[in-house]
Amino acid sequence: MSSQVDASERGIGPMPPIHRSSMAEQAWAGHPLWRPVRRLLKRQPPQTWETDPIERPLMWRRALLLVLVALGAILGTDYMIDIMPQHGDDWAERGLLVLFAILFAWVSAGFWTAVLGAWVMLRRGDRRSVTRVLRGEGATAPIAPEARTAIIMPICNEDVPTVFAGLRATCESLAGTDSAERFDFFVLSDTNDPDARVAEQVAWARLTDALRQAGHAVHVYYRWRQHRTHRKAGNVADFCRRFGADYRYMIVLDADSVMSGNCLVSLVRMMPASSRPPRARPATRPSTPASCSSARGSTARCSRPACTTGSWASRTTGGTTRSCAWLRSSSIAHCRRCRARPRCRAA
Repeated sequence: MSSQVDASERGIGPMPPIHRSSMAEQAWAGHPLWRPVRRLLKRQPPQTWETDPIERPLMWRRALLLVLVALGAILGTDYMIDIMPQHGDDWAERGLLVLFAILFAWVSAGFWTAVLGAWVMLRRGDRRSVTRVLRGEGATAPIAPEARTAIIMPICNEDVPTVFAGLRATCESLAGTDSAERFDFFVLSDTNDPDARVAEQVAWARLTDALRQAGHAVHVYYRWRQHRTHRKAGNVADFCRRFGADYRYMIVLDADSVMSGNCLVSLVRMMPASSRPPRARPATRPSTPASCSSARGSTARCSRPACTTGSWASRTTGGTTRSCAWLRSSSIAHCRRCRARPRCRAA
């Protein structure tokens, strides 16, 4: 605890001044089953956080992907019927066919996503890709001073050395870029173990000391909530109410996430040119060469580019699980899943 006090005396406060903003609740745009049809027919008004409605070509890509997946599941199930003893005439085989169709559709979705991604890669790019702004001068374009980004890491009873070691690696990588002053890091703790909470505060103080001594222009803040309302979603929502108005963008990291500084800067450079989606997920990659020693790791490295490109081409979310989320901070205020009562009084 004394380390946190010493850090505060040197001007490294645990959190910046509070700048409250509202989070008005808004309903989702219609029934989930009817919403894609209205988007495809362009009969759905844009949401308040969108500058433009979704482009129709993207919806046609999704429709094409859905048709291909359905055809693959139908053909696979038809072949499965032929090799069954009763050819699907009894109830046991019919139940098995239903499960087979669902699982084969899942496999078919991954296959066709990779095929579409490989097709886009062979054409050497997609004119509707969100990464198009990084070509040429866009890769080195400066970030506007008002385009500040909050990188938040909600944690709860995590392994403290692992969390802050990964966070330090991300901070040092970001400090090596020319836009480090546009980013602020926030460790948002919901830890209820007193010993772990003290360890987090000590690790935070040591991290800020190390960054300051190295001369890195990276600010890392730490906040512990006394009232753990709505778990992780409530933690993020509470941050948005208190500090979100000071930032245009927000990146949410898992407790074990590690990102390079170039990736963070590239995400922010892409954001002004993208009105959809307000939320995105960069694809994960194996972090150590040892992960490629197995056949599964080697296959993942080979298939990941095609799968990720196919997911982005149709704006689906396949192949990007367990990674960070990149959002417009203003769009969080309209998300029901992040709604939480402002009952947390700890700053």
